[in-house]
Amino acid sequence: MKATTARIALARKVEAILFLENKYVQKDDLCEKLSCTPKQLEQSIETLNESFQLNKHVFHIRENRGKILLTLQQEKIKDLASMYGEKRQEALSKVLLEVLAIIAYSQPITRAEINSIRGVNSNNAVGTLLEKELIKVLGKKAVPSSPYQFGTSPRFLYLLGMNSIDDLPKLRNKDKPLFEEIRTDE
Repeated sequence: MKATTARIALARKVEAILFLENKYVQKDDLCEKLSCTPKQLEQSIETLNESFQLNKHVFHIRENRGKILLTLQQEKIKDLASMYGEKRQEALSKVLLEVLAIIAYSQPITRAEINSIRGVNSNNAVGTLLEKELIKVLGKKAVPSSPYQFGTSPRFLYLLGMNSIDDLPKLRNKDKPLFEEIRTDE
């Protein structure tokens, strides 16, 4: 598709903003800042990604739940690992992985509900996952004690290469009871 001058100009602004922000940016906010329609923004993203691919750049724009991020294509920078060293992701313990799976498949979920599913106190694990920005507070549950509810974060999705939580592998029938709603009225 041939890009118009206006589309290219908008694409350049989008690229600059994403570069400067260096984090996920809400598409709605970007449309408002740039006085463009969602369709124009989508076309700009398409123009940028086509240009990155055509010119063999290492960049691409990743979309996730109405947000976009300028990021690197990992497969195109592997050869740089020898110069800069491989970036190691710290492995998560079995407990952290278990709690993260419970949150991912049961969100929104409270600490008490996580504890009920696991059968043990998971407060430290929840705190660690919050520090690692793999989960986030989604709000408070509308019950008398108003406990926080947790869900996965955009970073969780990014690290797993997913666009949304719907991209999680489907649970096997025998595993579904482990994640069935165990909701308490804290």
